[in-house]
Amino acid sequence: MIYHARSSVNTELSRLFEDTKSHFIERGYEIENDKGYHGWQDDPDSELLKVMKEEACKILGNEPKVVAIHAGLECGAMVSGLPIGVNAISIGPNMFEIHSVNERVEIASIEKVERILEGVLRRL
Repeated sequence: MIYHARSSVNTELSRLFEDTKSHFIERGYEIENDKGYHGWQDDPDSELLKVMKEEACKILGNEPKVVAIHAGLECGAMVSGLPIGVNAISIGPNMFEIHSVNERVEIASIEKVERILEGVLRRL
């Protein structure tokens, strides 16, 4: 069995891993650990988020809904080796039935994401 623990907070991730590891060791399983995924704590007050919301509003016509979810594992990987305070934001097109054989993407939303990113990059 392969288990990938995930958390937005690295200390919670470590605790989750240790708890899970203890659970399975007590039941006679052997445990191997790889690097796993880095936690990624969002910053709702970041300047990057402010710029992203402004650019998204221009393209979408309304302020985007911003939520912190554990997706976009790339963000944790990117900021883990950078100085404290560096931010990352995960955005993407409208996708449906992700990670299934029925996965699909709304083509029109890809263009919108591209335009949003171009606006953000012009401002950085």
